[in-house]
Amino acid sequence: MKKIVICMLGIVVPLGLVFTFFIYSKTNQIETYIKRVEDVKVSVIIPVYNVENYLRACLKSVQNQTLEEFEVICIDDGSLDKSGEILEEYSKRDTRFRVYHQQNSGVSATRNRGVELANGEYIKFVDSDDTIAPQTLEKCYKMAKDEDADIVRHNSIDEIRQGPQFELIWPTTVWGGMYRTRFFKGNNIKFDTGATYGEDQAVNLICNSRAKKIVYCSENLYNYVNNPNSLCRNSNFEKYSTSHAKSVNVVYEDWKKNGYFENDQAKIGFLNWFADMNQWKDNCDVNRLFLASIGSELLEDDVLELLSEEKRNAINNMKDSVCES
Repeated sequence: MKKIVICMLGIVVPLGLVFTFFIYSKTNQIETYIKRVEDVKVSVIIPVYNVENYLRACLKSVQNQTLEEFEVICIDDGSLDKSGEILEEYSKRDTRFRVYHQQNSGVSATRNRGVELANGEYIKFVDSDDTIAPQTLEKCYKMAKDEDADIVRHNSIDEIRQGPQFELIWPTTVWGGMYRTRFFKGNNIKFDTGATYGEDQAVNLICNSRAKKIVYCSENLYNYVNNPNSLCRNSNFEKYSTSHAKSVNVVYEDWKKNGYFENDQAKIGFLNWFADMNQWKDNCDVNRLFLASIGSELLEDDVLELLSEEKRNAINNMKDSVCES
């Protein structure tokens, strides 16, 4: 009997120690994760789709940042090449890289998911075929904190703007900025999943109209890579024009809902953008599509008189081509 008891103790005690160690380890892992999450200053969101030839350079440029307190949210949007495998390699070597795989949903849905998953104080969007300078996150984060800014834009001009803005200043894409996470989520800002092109310009216009302060920086911190296989270089004319018109409508509905068009500067900024977004002004079908994407009140002569002659003529020509067809 003693032998049985001793034998049982010899089994139970080690198992108990193993279980205790397991619980302790798990608790430590959770506490470490919580501490790491609380310390995250910037969440880098990278949508990934079939970019195996560019992805390593992109990930390496993020990994080599001088700012250390960041996380990288990599979302593989149903890639058919080795992009997913490359992401897994990085996540195993660096715990700051978090990888998610999903069925192909498009860049807008992928970015939206990235925002939902973000733990950082600020969000930085990076395209998976581009690279960023080593000091990008550190410089943008410092400027944002020093100025208490909702948005920091680089590769731009040197300027600080207070209050709502109703125009786009280069770069018009989301890769050109860093956004306060609380600001982005608090205003429920989403990329429109029905738009494939121009969706980030729409997001930036909506962000600009909500921001209390935007800091612009002329330093070139982002390296845009000409990828011949990228979405914007393999655009279908019909999808491209339809998507641009959809993005225009998204901003129009948002600004109308929030009463921004009571401000003449909002009308001017929006209509200037509206005229630029239609790159097919000699096509009456596209003109009709664009004109239908906004309210007729913005197309009245007294409103168009607020614009420069160039923009006013461009919009009037769009109206005339539809009338003549």
